[in-house]
Amino acid sequence: MKCFLRIVAVVSLLVLLLLGGLFFFVKSKIDDTSTLSRDIVIAAPPAQVYPYLATMENWPQWSPWAKMDPEMTVEYFGPPSGVGAGYTWQSDADEVGTGSITTTAAEPGKSLAFDLKFGDQGGGKSTFQLAPEGDGNTKLTWGFESETKSFGEKIFWMAFEGAMATTFVQGLQDIKEIAESGKTAPAGETADPPAEPAPEPAQ
Repeated sequence: MKCFLRIVAVVSLLVLLLLGGLFFFVKSKIDDTSTLSRDIVIAAPPAQVYPYLATMENWPQWSPWAKMDPEMTVEYFGPPSGVGAGYTWQSDADEVGTGSITTTAAEPGKSLAFDLKFGDQGGGKSTFQLAPEGDGNTKLTWGFESETKSFGEKIFWMAFEGAMATTFVQGLQDIKEIAESGKTAPAGETADPPAEPAPEPAQ
């Protein structure tokens, strides 16, 4: 019996040491704020690319998550585009889940920022940056940032980062194909604000 108790004690100690080592390893490898970004060059000007990103009802045309579950439930809210525009989604697919996205900043033709919530799995911030590249091209950068302060958040990020990077690459490729297709720009906010009417000549 004593021998058995000693074995249990040694095994328990080894498990604690392994868990402690894992804890310190994860803490040292993952910052309290984790970031991810991917970019692509699109053979179209920012004015042609921007509406696909700013108008929420255009997202299903390129969103990788929409392709993962074409049957997911989506409900739009706020204006069609710009600050306050967003939607909620609900899916039975584990890789899609439930959540919401809300536009928090919009600089037409240049950048967009979003607040993301992933149900009970936390949330993060996402951005699109559009920059002129060469002769009539756009460099589009898709970024994501999330707080990873707790041990659980760090473990989740380690498992989540690779899949998200792959998803970003696929999404950017689909945006590129749509924007370069020559289709008429989708409805919604455009890169250039409407011109103000010319003043009437003085009498």
